[in-house]
Amino acid sequence: MRTRHARRAAIAGRGFALVELIAVLAIMAILAGAMAPLLLSNIDRAEKDREQQALEAIAEGIRAYYLDESSPASYGTVPLQPSWDTDLADGNYVAGSAADIRTNNRDVARFYVSNAADITMDPMVTLASHIAVGGTAIPASFAATCIGAAEVSRDPCGDGDFAADLLDTDVRVVNLNLAPERRRIIERVREEFLEPVVALVEDLSPDVCVGVIDGTYDITDAELPDSVEDPPTGTDPWGNPLSLTKQGAQWVVRSNGPPGTPANNATLVATAACRAGDDLTEDFRRVRDAILGAAQSSSPRALPANYAGLTVDTTDPWGNDLAYQPAGSGFTLTSRGPDGADDGGADDDVVFTVSTEEVVGHFARLGIHFPGPDTSPGSACDTAQSYLTVNCDTVIEYLLNAAQCNNNAVQHRDLGCP
Repeated sequence: MRTRHARRAAIAGRGFALVELIAVLAIMAILAGAMAPLLLSNIDRAEKDREQQALEAIAEGIRAYYLDESSPASYGTVPLQPSWDTDLADGNYVAGSAADIRTNNRDVARFYVSNAADITMDPMVTLASHIAVGGTAIPASFAATCIGAAEVSRDPCGDGDFAADLLDTDVRVVNLNLAPERRRIIERVREEFLEPVVALVEDLSPDVCVGVIDGTYDITDAELPDSVEDPPTGTDPWGNPLSLTKQGAQWVVRSNGPPGTPANNATLVATAACRAGDDLTEDFRRVRDAILGAAQSSSPRALPANYAGLTVDTTDPWGNDLAYQPAGSGFTLTSRGPDGADDGGADDDVVFTVSTEEVVGHFARLGIHFPGPDTSPGSACDTAQSYLTVNCDTVIEYLLNAAQCNNNAVQHRDLGCP
């Protein structure tokens, strides 16, 4: 009897334990149900952080791609669709394959858009993706307003640019502004590639500098003076020959910029000017002084008709004879310039003019009268000589008309009359 009672007690004990176990399992199920959302949320949060870090790593790869001096194909450019992922992949700029860059860990395509900026614009890039399992790629409408000037970690556009079932908290975004990097590139090109050419141009002798025919040249162009040809920085960072545009004494040195940059880039330029002072002008002045000396020694005093009798070199720095053209009591001297062609004072010809006023003023400073354009030296001499002959022929007559005789004698002398 006692044994049967013990068995019943044992069975009753086992039944109580089973109920208790069921209760415990129920409690655990309830707790698990309560904890699941929190656990999933923590997983999503970790995935969001991981995706943000991945986008920032890609952005840094784009920055490195843009600044890569060793690769003319990328220096100063941003990756473009559809090859943006292959440009960065395989450890060149971002770890992983193109597929790793193109999609995130949840196999959702990452969104990439740039303003395809050339070197004249501030490059802007937006990278974005979301972590919603089974979701679709970021819609293209995102591009319209989401390229901003600052890097942000949340959707800068607002919910309206995403699909209705996509929460902005599921999205990670990096907006990349490469304006500081662009400034670095421009300054580097100016300092290392353009400024040496500016220095070469400004170091040219002034007459050679001014004498180069106006136009646009590669710096290795055979039409340029030898001292401008083939400087060590003859090409830009992208392998294009630097160009020189000359207008008068002003030069513009230009880099065409990276691939895709518009022609006549207004950003990568430097200006130069011909050095002050002009060797050719000094040559002109020596010839001018010889002409004035010949006029002073002539009788009657007049400008020479040509260079005959002048003991001065009358060739320009390019070996051409200077052209001399008297005009009244003034004259012009013309150099044909480096091409040796008579362009009538145009193109690369250099014209030096000595006006009537300058000639008369020159002789006035010497105390010598030089006839103006309306005065005939011959008739002036005849008038002075006639007065002297008629009124001052004897000592008595000279004394009686001393003042007038003296005036006419001085005029006769100053005119260089025979």
